[in-house]
Amino acid sequence: SYLEEDSPLGTAGPLALLPASDHPVVVMNGDILTKLDVGAMVDFHVARDAAATMGVREYEVQVPYGVVDIDDSAITGLREKPVTRHFINAGIYVVDPAVIGLLARGEARDMPDLFDQARTGGHRTLAYPIRDYWVDIGQIDDFHRANEEFAAVF
Repeated sequence: SYLEEDSPLGTAGPLALLPASDHPVVVMNGDILTKLDVGAMVDFHVARDAAATMGVREYEVQVPYGVVDIDDSAITGLREKPVTRHFINAGIYVVDPAVIGLLARGEARDMPDLFDQARTGGHRTLAYPIRDYWVDIGQIDDFHRANEEFAAVF
């Protein structure tokens, strides 16, 4: 079954349209292809008494040049083509009814905004590292890569 929006409600807003429940809800962006063990993510969420859990993925960015560290015109260091690592939002979430209750029916909201509201409101928000196969197929190059990998991965 589907929920239909009268107007776009963002990635979190439609949760306010769900019938009341005592159980956490799993939310996943529609342009994600993954082999994530969703049950393991829910178990992590429940075992750690989280109100909202966000799946995160490690992402690397390499600077294609040498980086020069400077302090008041003095060179303090040189790093040749450094790689930085960040955790990115993987578009997969587990959300408790208390957090869904923060949403107003019909209000457009995105998941990062809901997580910020939950966190600043004292709700326990956690990150779940996704190490399984994960691709955002909303990016055309990644869509083509996923098509090439699909038979071997799934």
